[in-house]
Formats: sequence, structure tokens, C-alpha cells
Amino acid sequence: MDNDTVRLEGGNSSLLLQVSPYPRLLYWGPRLSAASSDDALTLAMPAAADQQVRPSAIEGAGQWQSAAGLAIEGYRDRHSLAPLSFETLSYDCEDEQVRLCCVDRAAELELEIRLSLDAETGVLGLWQRLTNQGDVAFRVRRFGLVLPLAERAVEVMGFHGQWLQAFHTHRIQPQYGGYLQEYRHARQHDQFPGIVVGTAHFSEQHGEVWGAHLAWGGDHRLRVDTRADGRRFLQAEALHQQAELRLDPGKSCDTPWLYAAYGPHGLNTMSQAFHLYVRQHLGARRGAAQRPVQLNLTRSVWEAHSREELRRMAARAARLGIERFIMEIGRTCHARNPSQDSTFELSDGQVSAKDVRQLIDYVQDHSMQFGIWLAPERLMADETCRKRHPEWVLRLSKDDVPEQQAQYVLNLTHSEAWNWLFEQMDRMLSDYHINFVKWEFCRELVQSSHEALAQAQMERATAMLDLLRTRHPETAFEPCVIGGGRIDYGLLRYIRRFWASSASDALDQQRIQYGLSYFFPPEVIGTHVGATHTRARRQSLTISGLTALFGHMGLAFDMLALTREQQEAVARYVALYKQLRGLLHVGRSLRIETLDPASSLAGGIFGVRHAVIGVAQLQPSRYAVNEVIRIPGLDPEQNYHIRVLDAPEEVDYQQVPWMKEPTARISGQWLMNAGLRLPTLPAETALLIEIRVAE
Repeated sequence: MDNDTVRLEGGNSSLLLQVSPYPRLLYWGPRLSAASSDDALTLAMPAAADQQVRPSAIEGAGQWQSAAGLAIEGYRDRHSLAPLSFETLSYDCEDEQVRLCCVDRAAELELEIRLSLDAETGVLGLWQRLTNQGDVAFRVRRFGLVLPLAERAVEVMGFHGQWLQAFHTHRIQPQYGGYLQEYRHARQHDQFPGIVVGTAHFSEQHGEVWGAHLAWGGDHRLRVDTRADGRRFLQAEALHQQAELRLDPGKSCDTPWLYAAYGPHGLNTMSQAFHLYVRQHLGARRGAAQRPVQLNLTRSVWEAHSREELRRMAARAARLGIERFIMEIGRTCHARNPSQDSTFELSDGQVSAKDVRQLIDYVQDHSMQFGIWLAPERLMADETCRKRHPEWVLRLSKDDVPEQQAQYVLNLTHSEAWNWLFEQMDRMLSDYHINFVKWEFCRELVQSSHEALAQAQMERATAMLDLLRTRHPETAFEPCVIGGGRIDYGLLRYIRRFWASSASDALDQQRIQYGLSYFFPPEVIGTHVGATHTRARRQSLTISGLTALFGHMGLAFDMLALTREQQEAVARYVALYKQLRGLLHVGRSLRIETLDPASSLAGGIFGVRHAVIGVAQLQPSRYAVNEVIRIPGLDPEQNYHIRVLDAPEEVDYQQVPWMKEPTARISGQWLMNAGLRLPTLPAETALLIEIRVAE
């Protein structure tokens, strides 16, 4: 390799980077046994075209020519700015990361680029910092990241959704122009900051794919462009408001990290890279024992019960196998004088702090953790804090303070407001033995746009979460946002679990979990079994329990209202989760292709000698005899035993021979290529299959 190029290897992919005279990503794709800058000559554009397209066609002032791309727009007060042209001053390559220092002397800007390719997973990481070296302020309008794509990457898969129906996918094949996704409400449930581009008609097990995720929980923009010369690019950036980023002399601003993975054999290979990276580098893997079954009690449930009834509820939860008991208390709570019978601050009532302390002790005496569910950033319309400190409210203007769901937002960029909230949270976690905090923020965030605070508000919320986690390492945190907002790799450095959705309907949960699985392993996806209140349909605990099994299981019930039959069903699925979570939370998660994903979804978790497969029948099958699924992830040289672990009562075990012969020896090669015939399942039911290596 010559001095002008750097080669990185990782997972299924290779990367070839030109570092001088200016940085340029020459190749990112299937792993190569060898590569050089001379090899890259075969991909070079015609000379005339190179001269024409080098000052990139990104809107406004800006140029694409960095290691993995650059999308910068900006200006200086009273000064014009020519298209940017960064040259490499220096670079160093250590372990799996390349760091470049580049400069545009005419624009008086310095650009630091960090690019890594993880050796085991092949996940590419990209981050950039822009520094103003001039003596006049530089105003940044755009500061994004760009990855070049192979010309065969012609199909785009994006994500969309709404409350209760997040993480659905859609596809297009833009031949010219591009695909654009923008979100400006600091929420992500309708537009997740992830995207996949691949060869035509890529699927779970076929085609090449390149997936990318922006690790950012605020406003964002994603786009895929097909240029007139045929080249393709992927851009990702935090979406800044007008004048939000002003770089005074010597000041800098950073991009979020962009994580990308190449999948040589379909979406499953891409997801495997992302899942393993999350487990190894983003703090997600802390063992199956760190994923306790949890019970969420809403305010409406626990406020309807006396102190004695709450104790009975906790005792019943423990008998059914619950390991974490969580109460929704609304507003930030803190007994200002814990030694006295003072009160917690609630949005709509009061509960004795002494009673809560006694309940915590009672819960923990029953070998359960105690957690709280609250909304730290929320200010209620009639709250004393809002009335005493109106300057703490995030607002559009001095006189315009819109509310949503009778809520306002605490301006975390206001130092006094931030300190007040942190002190309350810190003192509460110090004074009470709280093992878990469910951090709720269920509204769109639009006010920050008018004061150029969108990025700062998100950064200050993350900074508080980070500091609380450091001060209270034994307390686990979960972001809870209706529809799945604030689900991104950035937060995974501080939390162990995401609240996937408020959907209690198992069919909605199936699709949400399926979409999340493209980027997230099952153990960080918070799932729950509960009364179906978000849809006007009734479902058995069979499909709800099996749906929640493929995540970090939780429940949302009034324990005292459960019938004996329901208690038995809850205990069964809690026990099944505990039995299998050693596999579920460390094994390879693979989606299994079905004939009609609108009717049925399938997936499995695969260990070395053991796998479990889940099949959900969402709608009636189109055929009288159900389909055959081909099962990936097995060893073609091994033989396997197959048996049903759980099935709806309506299933006739006489339908398919393998269900009657659990000791039959079936080859892995057969299951992978010929497949497994499913029994006919009624709509809104699920089936759980176990596959073990035959001894």
C-alpha cells in the first residue's frame, strides 16, 4: 500500500481511503484479499467529468471531497465564501481508525475527520469536526456526512410510521434525482434516522445492502442522490435551524456519529453486523440476568388501589415471576425532606413519601427491583414551578408559549432550570433505593426551532442522563417516548433498554419489532404484554406473550384484576422468557422470509446448538395449506430435532408430520434449502418452535 492510501478490513467488508492530497473514499464494499491505489484507477471517472463534478452539486456553498464525504454550507458576516476545498495536512492510522486533519486556507476552516472500520463486525463509523480558524464568525447552515455508494445500489428502503405504528418500511428505486427524509420535531417515531440502500429487490437473505444510521435523537435529514453522471451518494446530518450554529473564532462544532454496515447476502447480514457492534461497543451487552421481567403500573392503576392493595399487587407480581416493579408517578418526584412525612410532587395529586418508601422496601423484600416512570422535562399547565419561573419554559417568543397535551417543556439550555432538574433527580436517586428510571417525554418539540436551540436542548438532556448514570451506576435508565422517539445509537451509550412503542396490540408490536430489528438486537427492545387498549380487538395472551418474548419482556396489567386463567398464562410466558433469555439476548437474530409479510412474519434467535423460531399469523393465510419456511442460520452438516414449544389451542398436531415426531432427525441443509411446513394457524395467533442439534 502506498503512502497516499489506507486500507481497512472488517467483517464482510474492505475500505480503501485516499488520504492525500485530499481525502477521498475510493472503495467500500465486499471484502478483498488485496487492494491498492492502482486498483482504484479502474473506477476513476473520465478526466473531463472529474473536473466538472469535483466542486460538488450540494445545494449552496459547499464541496464534496472528504474521506467519506462532506456536506457543508455556511457563510461569514459581510464576507462571501467560495466553494470549500479541504486539503490534508496530516493523518494518522491507529488500530481500526484513521484520523485526518484537513484545512481550507482560503475559507480559514479546519476539518477533522475520524473514520473507522470495526475489525470484527465491519461496521463503519464516521465523525467530523469543523473549526473556525478565521477572525470573523462563521455561521454553519449545514454540516453533514456523505458516503459514496456503489452504482448498483439502486433501491432505497426508508422508515416511516406514527404513534402505535412506528418503524414501517417503504421502498423506491430513484433512477435520477434522489430520496429525501427530513424531520423537524425532535421526535423520530414517524421517521427513524436510518436508511438502507441495495441492489434491486434485495431481501432478508439475498442481494447486497448498505445500511446507515445517524446516532442522533434530534432533528435530522437523510438523503440518497443519484447524480447526472451516475454516481450515488448517501448523506446524513443533524438538521440545524437558521443561525443555530455560530462559530466564533477558534470555536468548533461536531457532527453526530454515522454508523454504516455492508451486507453481502441480504438484510440479515447487515443486521448481524449492527447487532454485534451494539453488543460489543455501545454497552448493550450486560448479560441476560440484567434484563429482568418488569411490570409497568400506570398512574390510573395504582391510584385506584389502597396501600394494602398495592402490597397485594406486588406480592402477586413476585409470585408470577416479575423481577422489576415500576410505578408511573408523572412529574419529577422528590421528597424534599425524606426524614419527614413530606410529599412527592405529582401533576395531579399527592402520595405520602413515607408510603412510597415503605412500598419500595416491600417490593425489594420480595426480591424485585423498584423502578419509577416519570417525565422530567415536562411542565404542566398549572404547575407551581412553571408559574414561579416562566423563563424556564421553552417558548416560541416572549408572549407565545403553546402547550400540547396540557404540557410545556422545560428549557434545559437554561442553566438554572437544568441545575434545578438535575438536583431533584440526583437527590431522589440518592435518597431512595431506585433501580430503574423510565424517562418519558411524550410530545413533539417544536419551540426550540424558533430560538435556535434544537441541538442544544437535545445535548443538554443527554448530558443530564450521562451525569445521572455516572453518579448512580446501579440505576438503569430507559427513554420512553410515544411511538419510539429517541431510539438511536447515541443514547445506547447511557441506557440499556428502549421503550419500543405504547402499542399494546400484538399485531402492531410485531411490525414495530420487525422494523427495529434491522438496527437493534432484541435485548435492547422493550416489549410488553398488556390489556389491548390501543385497538378495538381482543387478543389471547398466546400471541402477546410470544411477541414480547423476542425482546426485553415487560408487562402492563392491573395484577389484582387478572383472572386465574390469565395469571397462569402470564406465569407461563414469564417462565418461558426466563428459560430462553440466555439464548434470546446473546444469539444471532435473523428474520425469516415469508410468502406474504402482510399475513405472516417469522424470525428466530440462533445459538451454537440451539435455536427458537417465532411465527406470527397476522391475517388468515391466502392458501388452505400453510406455507413452507426456509430457515437460515443452521449448520448444514448437522442434524436437528424440532418440537413445538408453544402453539394456539386451535392447532391440530395431526396436520404436519414433524409436529407428531419430535425425535425425527432433520438435516440442517434440508431445513435451510427445502424448509419446514407450517401448520395452518388462525389469524392473530403465534407459534414457537425449538430446534436443537441431535445428539
